[in-house]
Amino acid sequence: TGQGEVRALVQSVGESAGYGAEELEAIISRLESNLYDSCDSLVDIGEATAQALGIPQRLLRLCSTQHLRLSVAKAVARASAAATPRGCGGGPTQSPGRSATSVPP
Repeated sequence: TGQGEVRALVQSVGESAGYGAEELEAIISRLESNLYDSCDSLVDIGEATAQALGIPQRLLRLCSTQHLRLSVAKAVARASAAATPRGCGGGPTQSPGRSATSVPP
């Protein structure tokens, strides 16, 4: 993850919002140069810092929103997987009185 996740997020969100490739590359370069190396760190960039780095507030808000959406989706998926009762995964079932290794007569 790390800088790769920041690059992917900023490019994806920026392109969808209509930012040009050169502008996005310059923004990503400034973020990397200032050690913003995770999507979580982007969420913490304040208005003054964004202005000093030349990063549009709108782009940061969009990135933060998308990062939050992805984080929630991952958390829901993990919770759903953890809540699935064992034996309900579509695998082989056992008949009462038979072990999984018994061979029918």
